[in-house]
Amino acid sequence: MRVSLDAADITPQGGLQRLLLALLLARGHRGVSVDVLTQALWGDPPDAHAPARLQLLVHRLRTRLGAADRISLGPQGYELHLEENESDAERFRTSADVLLHASDPAAAVAHARDALACWRGRPFAELDHPILDEERHQLTEQRLGVQEQLFDAELALGQHLAILPELEELARAHLLNEHVQGMLLTALYRCGRQAEALQVYRRTREVLVQELGLEPGPELRRLHQGVLGGDPAAAPRIRVVPAQLPRGSGELFGRETDLGTLDALFEARSPRAGKPTGCTVTGTAGVGKTALAIAWARGRRLDFPDGQLYADLCGYSADAPLEPGSVLASFIRAIGGGTTDLAAMDVGERAALFRSLVDGQWMLIVLDNARSAAQVRELLPGTGGCFVLVTSRDSLPELAVHYGTDSLHLERLGHSASLELLVGVAGEQVHGDAGAASALVEACARLPIALRLAGEQVRSRPGSNLGVLVREIRQERSRLDHLELGTGPQTDMRAVFSWSYGTLPPDAARFFAHLGLLPGPDADAETISALAGIDLRVARRLLKTLVGANLVERTAQGRFRLHGLLREYTLELALRSFAVAERETAISRLIDYYGSVTSLAIDMAGPAGGNLPGTPAAARQTELDSSVAWLEAERPSFEALAGSADTGNGHRLVELSQSLELFLWTQSHGVEAQRLQEENRDRARRARDPAAEVHAEQLLGSLCRDRGDLEGAEAHHRRALELSGQTHDRLGASLALHDLGIAADASGRTGEGLALLSRALELVRAEHDEARTAIALGNIGELQGRLGRDTQAGTSYGEALEISLVHGFRRTLQLALRGLTRLAIGRGAYDEALSLAQQSLDQGRLEASQVAEARAHGTLGRIYALTGNARQARRHHDAALAQARCTGNLDLLLEQLRGRAELVASTDPHTSRTHYLEAIDLARSHHCPAREAELRRALAGLRTAPAVHVLPGAPARSPAKPAR
Repeated sequence: MRVSLDAADITPQGGLQRLLLALLLARGHRGVSVDVLTQALWGDPPDAHAPARLQLLVHRLRTRLGAADRISLGPQGYELHLEENESDAERFRTSADVLLHASDPAAAVAHARDALACWRGRPFAELDHPILDEERHQLTEQRLGVQEQLFDAELALGQHLAILPELEELARAHLLNEHVQGMLLTALYRCGRQAEALQVYRRTREVLVQELGLEPGPELRRLHQGVLGGDPAAAPRIRVVPAQLPRGSGELFGRETDLGTLDALFEARSPRAGKPTGCTVTGTAGVGKTALAIAWARGRRLDFPDGQLYADLCGYSADAPLEPGSVLASFIRAIGGGTTDLAAMDVGERAALFRSLVDGQWMLIVLDNARSAAQVRELLPGTGGCFVLVTSRDSLPELAVHYGTDSLHLERLGHSASLELLVGVAGEQVHGDAGAASALVEACARLPIALRLAGEQVRSRPGSNLGVLVREIRQERSRLDHLELGTGPQTDMRAVFSWSYGTLPPDAARFFAHLGLLPGPDADAETISALAGIDLRVARRLLKTLVGANLVERTAQGRFRLHGLLREYTLELALRSFAVAERETAISRLIDYYGSVTSLAIDMAGPAGGNLPGTPAAARQTELDSSVAWLEAERPSFEALAGSADTGNGHRLVELSQSLELFLWTQSHGVEAQRLQEENRDRARRARDPAAEVHAEQLLGSLCRDRGDLEGAEAHHRRALELSGQTHDRLGASLALHDLGIAADASGRTGEGLALLSRALELVRAEHDEARTAIALGNIGELQGRLGRDTQAGTSYGEALEISLVHGFRRTLQLALRGLTRLAIGRGAYDEALSLAQQSLDQGRLEASQVAEARAHGTLGRIYALTGNARQARRHHDAALAQARCTGNLDLLLEQLRGRAELVASTDPHTSRTHYLEAIDLARSHHCPAREAELRRALAGLRTAPAVHVLPGAPARSPAKPAR
């Protein structure tokens, strides 16, 4: 290694400086991390002072090189800055690259001599360090390739005598290189030294057999036969090394794992194994398949000394797909078979000739953008030596089944890699607004092509507000308009997607357009078949086609989804493909399906559904778990559909919303339920549907009460009562009176609440509504218990329990069990209370209701505390508090926090105080002054009063969540 400045030798003299400079040179224009440098310089592990010593060493090297900015420290580490072709290695590589595209032998000789003139001996000869071995090996292999191309060209020009000394020296250094030995054989033969040429063959064969157990390849054998036969045409044949790989699309981001996978597949199934090998890279449109394939191919081209062939098969593009015959003709001409009359050959004959020409060659064949296996089949080599890399939007399973190729599915980029790509294209402007940059990444669905298009938009607007662009791109049904540059279809996301859509069979294309009508982010096959109005088996077959074409993703849960950009594209397709009436009919089918299945699922999972007599408990629980899971998975779709502005199905959307609200409420999705009912109320007002408005107002009131907004709850319930009176709706009035009574009790007006509930009970009895009668009786029992009327409460609970058991009303069964449990505790009948509370817990588990389970655990904890079983009391209170935190139900959480505080008041005052303070903060933040005052009084008496275990519904306790 030698460094000169203005003809003066400034090569560092110290060993560490020389090694540091070599490491930076070896990485070219890439940074070298501090860890790598310190480990290389001082061993592993470096001591704590190594970074400081490295700083000093870098400073001295900068001084030696005469410029402080020669070496900089960036995010990737230390980087050495070089001008273009300032180093011998870079000049060598530049000339070698030009040599690959030389148009004639004379030009090839000139470029090869230019490249070799940069060579000054073994790279880093005086620095025998393992970290430099890879760079040293690459340069040495590249030099050998240049020498081979040089002597090939010199032979073609008839310069066999002039190059003989150099060729003999090269042949002595590479006894196993058949091409080098073949060139020496050719030169000797053409110099009239036939015997020596034959001796070269015998010596090479002997070495190959002894060292590798292999006979010489077909090319060397052909030359040998030509010399034996005295055929002057045998030797001077020009060898052509194709180098057709196109330029890459720039730096890859987030693909290290995928590049490593390709490396591993290549190493595991190397061409040296003697059988044709390859890999198909698949993935959705714009995910970066071509960029990955080209980057990997360029990085591994030294592994393919016989060349690299490349063809864009145009399977998905504005141009017609290439026919295999034309690709074969191009490949055959590239590898020196152009003298054959290809026009007279059919596809099969061209394929056979191609297989013959590449037989025994170590070549890389990149078949980009393939549409089908049929387009690729004839382009595959017949024997080992070649590695075929195919890219396609289709999974092309035929290639794996019939030809043994591997497969690599390319996922969309991760968020951080997407941000890196965006910064790489748009520049530092992205750094100014991290939130907007992250939103832009997600708006582009983390697709490299979309990110590059968006990055160009940012770069073309210097000084503009990134947030404004993000808002424009994220607007409904305009995102694809912003992701095109107007320079052609390759820079238009809509066109890129259309090429995949255009390859679908007609039935799959129509089915794909239906996906644009899906209201949520994903769906199962049954839902999609209902939307499209086709048989489930047909839907599954078409979904398999779409998944194979990488237009739809199948999740681990067996559901199907589209990323954001494809969802927008399918919506455009739906609007273009279907008339308004067709779209409304499809949505109507979806609402029918959701309505029927949701009713069944809520019947199983919800609080008011009937039991299933004769069904084993385990099977019932399995069905329940499945129902809850299905409802949870479909919840985003329900909410989107129920909140849509589709007027053609308005009344049916209200019905679906009313069914869905019960599930949201029982599973503690309060925010979603609130938003859903506000939309229902507004929709009912627009439709002038007072019955639907009453229902929405009642549910909004209950949701307000759940989160502690008692004033808001009463306002909604009074509005519902007013509307019910205007329409003479007795059931609506009974519900409004009932919920007003609950709200009054929660505000501390228990007597008023009992009177309102009693009026509600009269109305539902008159309507012979057994379910609402049981609900009213259960809540009346709650309030009677608060007022100390235990006998009346027992009667109310008993009647509610009897109705619930006869009709299978699970939620009112819970309410009655809890009430009877409190009464048993009041009488001191703890065994009876434990039995009732355990029944309540079992019922809660059967319903999969976290609220019911939490209350039952809390009740069991209090009973065990009263009977002196502290261990069981703590276990149940802990379970109750943990589940209460998961529900988001304010009543329940306050109840369980106070219960836990009371449990440990005498043994652990500090923990008790912590629970009280948390409950007080919650009551204050939810604007519940009465509960806050009650909790403060309890906290004030913590040190003077013994622990008291009060069950929900007793006078000191705020009411539990009522049945509805």
